[in-house]
Amino acid sequence: MENTPSSDLIICIKNNFERFKAVFHRHLNQHIAFNQIILVDDFSNKDTKKGIKSLSNELENLTLTTPDRDILGKKLALLKGVNTAEAEWIFLTDADCEVTPYWQEYMLKEIRPQTEIVLGFAPFYKRNTWVNLWSRFECIITALQYLSFATWRVPYMGVGRNLVYKRHVFLEKNNLHHHLEYASGDDDMAVASISTSDNTEISLDPKSFNFSEAPSNWVDYKNQKVRHYSVSGLYPRGIKFLLFLFFGSHLLFYLLLLALIVVGALPKALLYWSIRVLPIWFFSWLLFKKLNHTDIWKFWPLLDLLLVLHYIYFSLYVLFPKKQKWK
Repeated sequence: MENTPSSDLIICIKNNFERFKAVFHRHLNQHIAFNQIILVDDFSNKDTKKGIKSLSNELENLTLTTPDRDILGKKLALLKGVNTAEAEWIFLTDADCEVTPYWQEYMLKEIRPQTEIVLGFAPFYKRNTWVNLWSRFECIITALQYLSFATWRVPYMGVGRNLVYKRHVFLEKNNLHHHLEYASGDDDMAVASISTSDNTEISLDPKSFNFSEAPSNWVDYKNQKVRHYSVSGLYPRGIKFLLFLFFGSHLLFYLLLLALIVVGALPKALLYWSIRVLPIWFFSWLLFKKLNHTDIWKFWPLLDLLLVLHYIYFSLYVLFPKKQKWK
């Protein structure tokens, strides 16, 4: 790739060194090497500190740093990493993510003259459990929302497992210092504060996907989603309105079906269900194929219904957010 811009990778780590060590070689073996890999130790336990210290002594382009104080979430760790970086572009991923050897190359391919942010897709590994199936489906729905909105020139969020910023733009425009009390939302709030209608691109090439493990049980899944949804109230009003339309239309459709069934109009309910669900099910094949998740596609009608219940349940955490911990 000619005239490749300089890039630094930032990884914030808090414990779980063994998992990080298992995937870290992927970051080192990029087709285009990072200028610098910045590992931000966010007050980890002794074993993790010892492990990453050993890595920093072995690798010349690995820089180890730590934030000034330990707070809820990783916002100060991220800010410390960005201030430590020197390259034009900043790549972000999580300590447990496995990247492809071409991740940097294919994210940089999306850069245009006006680009300042590139949003990527970060799916979960496939495992043979129901919580994994649901986590992967909900991950796709979330990705389709923020990636589609960015395509429509209304970017509002990204995921820190696969995200690229222009360094000087992040330093000039991010508003993370105003939301340090929240454990989550560093990616959402940073993208919302930096993005414009013409400075954000997306990457949908499978060689740019970053994989990680989904929650292994429903309790972990719930805790993860509570952290994420607890900051959705901080989105700009226009974004909240558009997301509400998506959720509201989804909810009203199934309430209509329920009402028809209650009054004995089952044939009409089946007709309306067929008119909405079957075309979406058919055309969504292309999206699931693009994202390499065709195994989930066959469950779409059931998962689409369950998604409504998911939104209803977690809307309580949007209305009544609580402080959460980042492990």
